[in-house]
Amino acid sequence: MEPWLGKSTQGESFPLPQIIDIRIDRTSGSPYKKIKNKLETAIPGTTVHDHNVWVSSLVATLQSAELIALAIVVLITMATIGTVIFTTRTGMGIHKQTIEVLHFVGAHDNFIARQFAIRAFIVGLQGGICGVILASPILYLFQYILTKMETGLLPYSTIDGTVLIGVGLVIPIVSLIAMFTAQSTVLKTLRKMV
Repeated sequence: MEPWLGKSTQGESFPLPQIIDIRIDRTSGSPYKKIKNKLETAIPGTTVHDHNVWVSSLVATLQSAELIALAIVVLITMATIGTVIFTTRTGMGIHKQTIEVLHFVGAHDNFIARQFAIRAFIVGLQGGICGVILASPILYLFQYILTKMETGLLPYSTIDGTVLIGVGLVIPIVSLIAMFTAQSTVLKTLRKMV
């Protein structure tokens, strides 16, 4: 204690609590109450803290954060689908006469839907690439924060190859969602037009 409190901590006049650190094998049951009773009986005034209580709260908080993140991903996916549906219907409205001419010369609904799907795939690809480029600095910031964190509180974690692969998969997933949404929207709209 001398580096923090000075030379006054020397000698027996300065009371310091004695700390006993006990590690419990929780797979064999929970002897916490037995240890607490024995210590309180042997040494009156003993305080026993079970760190499992606050660790459980921390784990519950992290699990809640995971559920919130999953809900956000679902909402973003639904917004993407809604946006693709809206823009596809708008595009079909703009090109209604062209679509009618294509029908007149014998083009099938699948051909017309494929053209919209390819365009949606390209736009989705561009959006996914832009999103990953914008997210990269945030990932590096998280990496920096994780390397500076105390390792005693939480298990050591880092952004490894699996995280980078997951971020990279955003690009084709967004593109495929846009493509299939546009194709199904065009096919449904064309069936109503006939």
